[in-house]
Amino acid sequence: TVQPPDGAVHVVIGDVCGHGPDEAALGAALRIAWRALVLAGHTGNDLLRTLDTVLRNERKSSEIFTTLCTATIDPALHQASMHVAGHPPPVLVAGGTVQIVEGAPSGPPLGIFSDVDWHTIDVTLGDEWSLLLYTDGLIEATVNAARDPLGTDGLVRLVREQGVIDLERLIAQVKELHKEDLSDDLAAVLLSRRRRR
Repeated sequence: TVQPPDGAVHVVIGDVCGHGPDEAALGAALRIAWRALVLAGHTGNDLLRTLDTVLRNERKSSEIFTTLCTATIDPALHQASMHVAGHPPPVLVAGGTVQIVEGAPSGPPLGIFSDVDWHTIDVTLGDEWSLLLYTDGLIEATVNAARDPLGTDGLVRLVREQGVIDLERLIAQVKELHKEDLSDDLAAVLLSRRRRR
């Protein structure tokens, strides 16, 4: 996350395909590039195209791609503008409802197609909200004897059961349902705004 002097909050989560030190290094390079671009005032397609160029120049194989989700929350913390590049859609808890952010993905992953435009997903957050960005390791966990994945519907169900997003508890529940070590990396970022009482 980054918060420039204007008060907006910028957040990114991403997932480089594959496992190993090269992919981990590429993920770190993309995160640093994203931070530098945000601090330099880049947003939207300009930012994503530059990250795509960084990915293409730093990857070890032309088959490597990256999914990611970026969000910019306005300084008043009431609106978000998102880009979901082939990544799982965020979960939003606002106004007493739990829902998947509609309109995702807004375009393909980075590193696959050239000259791509990702459309912006505008989301009204309201006064009190929680926004969960996560990697597919969370929703690909299996939840029954048939080895069915949790999926986004299952994730929404677990959050509804909690009533709020308690990230540690949510991940513990997913691991308990999976009944063994998760087979994919899992990362999650939770942003929340609560009114002062």
